[in-house]
Amino acid sequence: MDTEPGTIFGREPAMVLALVQAVIALVVAFGLSLAPDQIGAILPVTAVILGLITRSRGEPGVRDGYLRGSLSRTPTARQVDVLAAFVAAGGSVSEAAALVGIRPSTAKRHLADLRARSGLPPSS
Repeated sequence: MDTEPGTIFGREPAMVLALVQAVIALVVAFGLSLAPDQIGAILPVTAVILGLITRSRGEPGVRDGYLRGSLSRTPTARQVDVLAAFVAAGGSVSEAAALVGIRPSTAKRHLADLRARSGLPPSS
């Protein structure tokens, strides 16, 4: 059976979907008469089914505590650095990002994660 979450028969779902599409193309090439609209219906249905199977089994390569929205109990060193730079920059995200050497959007993400960890409501 599958040993890795998010796989189907031990393979990534994209590989299984590609196999299904290749088999359909091969069968049609060897004489099975499927109308283009039938093929067009089969492919998205198989993609949805494989997506649902994958989703029900979990995401590949994602460990507990590392999902977006799932914060660790303690802030990372980088988050503390960004917060210190934010305070030193007088509350300017862009200046804090420049001080730490990251993009402003990354600095915003660090600050939002810290805010969420503290239990404060998100800033508007």
